[in-house]
Amino acid sequence: MACALSFIWSLVSLELGSLWWIGLISGFVAGYIGYDARGAADAVSRAWVVAQSGVLTSQLPKERLRLCCYLFGGGASVMLSIITLFFIVGVTKGILHKVPFEALGVFSLFMSAIYAIPARCDNIASASKCIMATHPIPLFFWHIPRGFIWVIARIPTAGAIAYLFCSSFICTTFKYVHSNARLLFGIDVAIGVAVGYYTGSALIGGLAGGIWWLLDWHLISIKVMGLKAA
Repeated sequence: MACALSFIWSLVSLELGSLWWIGLISGFVAGYIGYDARGAADAVSRAWVVAQSGVLTSQLPKERLRLCCYLFGGGASVMLSIITLFFIVGVTKGILHKVPFEALGVFSLFMSAIYAIPARCDNIASASKCIMATHPIPLFFWHIPRGFIWVIARIPTAGAIAYLFCSSFICTTFKYVHSNARLLFGIDVAIGVAVGYYTGSALIGGLAGGIWWLLDWHLISIKVMGLKAA
């Protein structure tokens, strides 16, 4: 594994030239993640569950959150799909003019609102309220402006929730993933990349990374640090 990663990122570093350090850093990251990749994937999955249960469920009602995401996502999908389709047709064939495109945008926005508004209803079965809410006059002069204000007013809160979630996810992932053996493996791959760049041969870099990992593992990791293979 160390040989392969060092060889690949040595090639990248040689191609990048003066930006070879990008390949060096990428080689370290690839080695850090690639060592026991299955364990890393499992750690990411566990960290996602921990961050989600610790941040999202405490900040947002779970059922309403799922409902809003599904229904608003459906409306947005309808809107974007229709606009994209007709825009492509109009650009390629030149048959879409300004007025039809604006009319299409209004229709798409209306379709999006039909999907999104039920997410604001306490009882989805009360379809009459949803139908009344999508009447053109209250829709365009009340619900849409109110919706924009509602979204803008909650941007700081959403940003704070996103920051808490991302920070929790990243810290928890690092906690589950990190190990001394993983760190050493990433460093050895980076050394192989550096050797490959300065010698001008990716093959030599790959061999150097593999040899350095074997020496490092048997002489330092096992005998000095007492580490065990993953």
